[in-house]
Amino acid sequence: MKKVVGGDALLDNILDAVLLLCDPVSSTLGPMGKDVIISDFASPFVTNDGVSIAKCINSCDEVINSILSLCKEASLKVDLEVGDGTTTTLVLFKALMVKGISLIKSGKNGVVLKNELNEALSLVLDRLKTLLVKPLKKDLLKIAINAANDEEIGRCIFKAYTKVLNKGGIKILEGEEKCSVSFINGYVVPCGLCSSFLLGTSNSYEFLNPYVLLLDRDVDDLNFCADAINSVLKSKASLVIMANFFSEEVINQVREINLNGGKICLVLNTDYAKKRKEILNDLAFLLDASLTGDGSFSSLGQALAIEGNLDETIIRFKKDKGQVKRYIRTLEKKALSSYEKELLDERISNINCLSARVLIGGLTKTIRKEKLMRAIDALEAISFAHEGILLGEGVSLLSISDNIFGKNDGYEILCYALTRPFKQIMENLGLDGDYYAKEAKSRNFNYVYNYDKKVWEGFNETFILDDYVVLKKALEASCAMASVLFSTSYLVVNESLDNDKMVL
Repeated sequence: MKKVVGGDALLDNILDAVLLLCDPVSSTLGPMGKDVIISDFASPFVTNDGVSIAKCINSCDEVINSILSLCKEASLKVDLEVGDGTTTTLVLFKALMVKGISLIKSGKNGVVLKNELNEALSLVLDRLKTLLVKPLKKDLLKIAINAANDEEIGRCIFKAYTKVLNKGGIKILEGEEKCSVSFINGYVVPCGLCSSFLLGTSNSYEFLNPYVLLLDRDVDDLNFCADAINSVLKSKASLVIMANFFSEEVINQVREINLNGGKICLVLNTDYAKKRKEILNDLAFLLDASLTGDGSFSSLGQALAIEGNLDETIIRFKKDKGQVKRYIRTLEKKALSSYEKELLDERISNINCLSARVLIGGLTKTIRKEKLMRAIDALEAISFAHEGILLGEGVSLLSISDNIFGKNDGYEILCYALTRPFKQIMENLGLDGDYYAKEAKSRNFNYVYNYDKKVWEGFNETFILDDYVVLKKALEASCAMASVLFSTSYLVVNESLDNDKMVL
């Protein structure tokens, strides 16, 4: 059966859904934002990561749940594009919806309000652009620390990013008790040995000057490459064979060869077809190998060194720098989707032989998981900072709000929404948002309040800096979703009812 909801009943349900989603997320904003416990199928965990909280919020009411799904789209889109900004998006979104629904209930046409809001947004984005500043290296550290809300994590992310200069080359992993950064000199393949029995009692290896056979196929027997294997063994060299699958018979044959003094490793290619093809192309270029798959000695490439285990393989090579630069330029010219761009960033770091691992430590798994999310936020923030930074998002939006004069209701509700991130931060600190907004205005919005030191700080002194791109996306997403809901008159959902009903 279908249930149709419209009129004030729909507006009430929309507001209920907005508050259900936005209130828990809003409580996490700022340096003293609270944590939220999320219970999932595995085990409960603690986080103040807005997107993780938003994803887990649902309702048993089918009408509210349908609206929730639409509302989540705004915040999740921002996180997908820039990896941060979910909380700010939902704070803005809630403010727009509370004021907008009140206007519509009073007789305002939702479509007109939508058009007025979009007009006001265009002006706000223009004003926002005038506030951005190109960051110095020291500003990147501030951005990382502010985004992580943790100095130790921020410094680790800053150290990794300023050396690698590419977020695709940085992996953030769970560590032990302390946070640390390590750098890898080589091409990292995210796959390892095909079997733990291949090398006897050892699950790791390191070969110097090994030959490499690259195959984009399964290997059920070694007859096709017997000549190449014999040539390598006669020269007392080592060999690494990379393929999609190795049969048990092949694994046993190679294990027998190794027990008799040979040095051969079988490494699995990644399962993802697109990624596998690109990695094999990179390695064929870097190692001067062939991808013909004929198994001849002439098809082998050679590396300076290869080390690996059951999880990954690190390949070091020697290739002319000029050739490498030309190869990278060729890769960068291709039209790429967002996934392909992410993969390309990772490949370029590997080709340049520079990637990093940031290990995030904590006393318990729950603490480590919560810190891991902070580190991811910091990496996303620092990677977008090159496009411009702002003095504290709260103060920046407050300054724009103070300089926009309401031509219509769209301007009025957006002007109100712009004040909410600053006031929400202050409320989460236990302070009077209205009072501190007046204090910020008295300082011409050139200073932000440092709660720890209890002082107002200027741009050069403070660590409270934010990304221009993230804030821009948050504004666009919150207004876009509000516009959709303002112009919605009915909602139709599937529900078990005795008869079709219309609720007005």
